[in-house]
Amino acid sequence: MQLLFSLKTYLSDCDNTSSLSSRLRKKRIKPLVTLINKISAEKGKVEILDIGGTRSYWNIAPPEVLKKTHITLLNTKEANDYDDEIFRFTKGNGCDLEQYDDNHFDIAHSNSVIEHVGNWENITQFASELKRVAQYYYVQTPNFFFPLEPHFMLPFFHWLPESIRVFIIMTIKTGCPKVPERDKALQYVRCINLLKRSQFKQLFPEAMIVSEKIAGVCKSFYAIKDSTMSAS
Repeated sequence: MQLLFSLKTYLSDCDNTSSLSSRLRKKRIKPLVTLINKISAEKGKVEILDIGGTRSYWNIAPPEVLKKTHITLLNTKEANDYDDEIFRFTKGNGCDLEQYDDNHFDIAHSNSVIEHVGNWENITQFASELKRVAQYYYVQTPNFFFPLEPHFMLPFFHWLPESIRVFIIMTIKTGCPKVPERDKALQYVRCINLLKRSQFKQLFPEAMIVSEKIAGVCKSFYAIKDSTMSAS
């Protein structure tokens, strides 16, 4: 289990600057920084909605870039944090952003959230709402075909039948705590749906899709819509 913890820290701990996740994020944020700088040059402050985001995530952005933004961090639970000149915290549901008008924000952002919202209907609604409330967007998600499941830190886990996945997390501690109650374990398994590139492209057909690879294998991908970029 210590090996699983160490592996999860290396792959997923964004507060650890030497982790793979931190290094990938610093690389992937470059086109987002370019987009922020472009919008800022045109209109001044850049309004960003980060669905499921945290203040610490934005440590990957240069401080001089953050000063150009107002970032609304929207989560399903009340934040134990405070607003400041850059960040505002609000409670809400990414699948229903009725509190915001069309194109209320300059950029809608989401990192490793869309795969957590439930079934395909919810995923489609999440994507639709995210695109509605902003002129541009940036969305990242893990790749279904990457062999290591990024939440449970088990190889091929997400390719197993649902009943076996439920049994595993009820029985052993994986990269996440053991869930002994079957109903809760089933709910946990069903709330994580990793996407294939074809599905991601279906959700964001107008965006450029960029793959992030480890040893030649696509670990995750992100979609970015920017008027200077073409869909791929």
